[in-house]
Amino acid sequence: MNISIFMQNRPHFGTTLLHLPLLHSLKTNYPNANIYLFSKNESSKLLKEIIPIKELFINKNRFKEITDYRSIDSDITISLRKNSLFLVFTIFLFNRKKKYGFKNTLTPFLFTSSNSYINGEYRSENFLNLLPKDIEHHYFKIEKEKHITLIPAGEYQFKHWDITNYLQLATLLQRAFAHLEIHFVLGKSEEKYLKTIQNHSSSFYIDYALDMKKLFHIIQSSRLVIGNDCGPAHIAQISDVSNIILFSNENKNGKATVKEWFRKKEDSHYFLGEEAQSINTLTVESVYSKACSLLEN
Repeated sequence: MNISIFMQNRPHFGTTLLHLPLLHSLKTNYPNANIYLFSKNESSKLLKEIIPIKELFINKNRFKEITDYRSIDSDITISLRKNSLFLVFTIFLFNRKKKYGFKNTLTPFLFTSSNSYINGEYRSENFLNLLPKDIEHHYFKIEKEKHITLIPAGEYQFKHWDITNYLQLATLLQRAFAHLEIHFVLGKSEEKYLKTIQNHSSSFYIDYALDMKKLFHIIQSSRLVIGNDCGPAHIAQISDVSNIILFSNENKNGKATVKEWFRKKEDSHYFLGEEAQSINTLTVESVYSKACSLLEN
């Protein structure tokens, strides 16, 4: 079986990660299937490190993309590009097998089935909703280890809860849960935090600039993940990991951001900063209290 997926176009790390539950579900239901990805972004290469992919085509030329697609006899085609009428018509023209995508003016007539994109629903859920009803949805599950993971990261500075808050929180958690290690996950953009954390306590573990497999393992095996609204935090959200996500409302769009970028699940919680104010309006005490509740349960 050959499965072709036309990926959503946004290049951000977190947005790319949200394709993984769809790929994981397809690979779980069809373990011998060949999965082909069509993307416009180099960031899509990270998916190959987590899910077995037969081939990844990265091309911004739509005609070259269609030429590559025509070279595959796809049994299932899924388009995540809800507004591309050109792509819908082209897929219909060159493939008479099963086709799925978001509802627009063409898909109800040309695709096997189409679903409306639900604004305000976690993006990976929207992707999963395109699957036929007989395909079971799968998020990631792995055995938990004895650590708590903190992720003071994020592409935009306004999303950063201050590192001093994280250090206070880490100290409180270490005292209350002495049997658990405290890990800080940092990317290269957070190099500035390295000395600050090291100077605060030599007992904290720092996982810096990890490769993709190690990054997934440390987050997915955590007893609890606490992080800013950032790409790595989505690893916890698409896995069976208790998590607390901290959202800024400085730009007055925090509520809308939460609806699309926070996955509601058991043992998950979010905090939203005060409107038009810094994310640092969130208190260490409130985050610590919720963390204790999640860890004790």
